[in-house]
Amino acid sequence: VELPPSPRFAVFASMNDLVVGLICCVISGLFFGTNYLPLKSVDCGDGFFFSLMMAIGILLVGLLVSLTPLTQSGQWGLTIDCFHPMAAFGGMSWMLGNLLVPTIIRRIGLGLGLTIWDLSNMLSGWATGFFGLFGVWREIIANPGLNIAGVLLCAVSLFFFVAAGQADEQEAKPHKKDIAELAASVCHMESSSDSLDSEETSDESTEESAEEGKAAGEDNKSPVQAENSLRRFVSGILFAFLAGLMFGYTFDIPTELMQCGKVESGQAPFAPKSGICELRGKMWSSLGRHARKHSTNPIDYVLSHFAGIQLTGLFTFLIYAAFRGRKTYAARELAFPSIASGVMWGIGQAAWFIANVKMSMTLAFPIISTLPGVVALFCGVVFFNELSTRKSRIYALIGLSLRIPGVTMIAISNS
Repeated sequence: VELPPSPRFAVFASMNDLVVGLICCVISGLFFGTNYLPLKSVDCGDGFFFSLMMAIGILLVGLLVSLTPLTQSGQWGLTIDCFHPMAAFGGMSWMLGNLLVPTIIRRIGLGLGLTIWDLSNMLSGWATGFFGLFGVWREIIANPGLNIAGVLLCAVSLFFFVAAGQADEQEAKPHKKDIAELAASVCHMESSSDSLDSEETSDESTEESAEEGKAAGEDNKSPVQAENSLRRFVSGILFAFLAGLMFGYTFDIPTELMQCGKVESGQAPFAPKSGICELRGKMWSSLGRHARKHSTNPIDYVLSHFAGIQLTGLFTFLIYAAFRGRKTYAARELAFPSIASGVMWGIGQAAWFIANVKMSMTLAFPIISTLPGVVALFCGVVFFNELSTRKSRIYALIGLSLRIPGVTMIAISNS
């Protein structure tokens, strides 16, 4: 949504909108591609405490952004009328996907995991606009054939990234429970608390056997170990897809609310008005207040979106702590890296909102969806040796050679 010049963009007055948008895209790509690096050397446990601490960092960024003149009011400060509760559901969707991140990283690695959920995120966002799903107006594409061809190239690139992960020979690491296995243990409560104790004992025995096998020079895995390893790899890919779908839904509700603002302001007088538009009015009426028109500025939905992330993280952590009791994983050394990760993510997301204002979303969305995977793959190869074999790196290179042109075709298809 391109807004008329106002004091809130005075800081960018001397710069071209496209240049500012591209800078924001680069900022988003860098922060989204590296925001999980502070957690690489620490144990995220089952992911609940990590997500809660990360949400704190995200909310801090949301508060700072909403206090600036970047909002539609163009003034410093925060008012309750700028809060859009419905947009918090988009943040809730993101947090539920984020809870899967520790499991994904542990099972298939940071580079491959981020590439898959990033692509899934892009495809779900593309389908929402292309077909008009979930209440979002259908977008008219100038060159739909070029657009679809670009999407197909990106989809094919995924198979090469999966092949890169399978070809990579990683050293055997001690097995630790992740969020999926924790959920499985909760579903088998018939064995009560003894089941968790037995799992921890089996984890310790697994670590001991792994160390003994390594010391004895056992390079070959048993059929059971190979099957478990494949199962973890496949489930990691599925979790990454699911996380991407949840991430892709994040912008749908704010987009619907901005559509409401266009209808109310007369920018789209004949467009259908979503039922979600009436909910906010009824909510304010029940409080004895007159509801203002919905904002058409994406920045106005940042705080609500980030508040939904924080509330969902707190709620899920409280439920988790109630089940686990004294065994709740809340390592002190995990707090600061998680908050730092949240701050980095929040900066990237805020830059994405600005890029959507200064550029068309057709340009900003594919660019920002592509850069994090490229950055993460680079970091994984250079700093963490994730794609250690020649074969895996060739597959990854082919995937990139397909994905980058595909995203470029998507970006220019609406020119």
